[in-house]
Amino acid sequence: MQIFPQVTSPDRQTLIQRAPEAASQAMPGGLRAVGPGRLERGYQRQIVRLNRELEELQEGLVSLEAHLETARLVERGTGRYLDRLEEERAREQAQAKRLLVLVGSLQSENERWRAKVERLEGRLQRIEARPERRTLWQRLGMAR
Repeated sequence: MQIFPQVTSPDRQTLIQRAPEAASQAMPGGLRAVGPGRLERGYQRQIVRLNRELEELQEGLVSLEAHLETARLVERGTGRYLDRLEEERAREQAQAKRLLVLVGSLQSENERWRAKVERLEGRLQRIEARPERRTLWQRLGMAR
């Protein structure tokens, strides 16, 4: 895309053919126009250079826009990944809370069983500690 119009000089043959007509009408003394002067050629070169620079800048702009779009996609993907990680962390925290409740209930159940075992052990010790009653036959020594 060119913003500046491309300046072209008329071909030399056309200028030579028109020179006698132009000399007789516009230029007294036999001078003839043969093309753009040094200043005009400088302007033409500057226009061409500016057009090239504009094209290079537009190519750079396209490249920067591509980088910007890539950065946007990465940022969006990172945001989604972060959201998933936060959801997973929330699930793990909820699961940890449920596990703590379960461990607490198991601990209370364990304490109840321990108390029951202690009661039973106490009974067992009382039973074992009782003196053995001997029957009449045992006392007489006839029992085997």
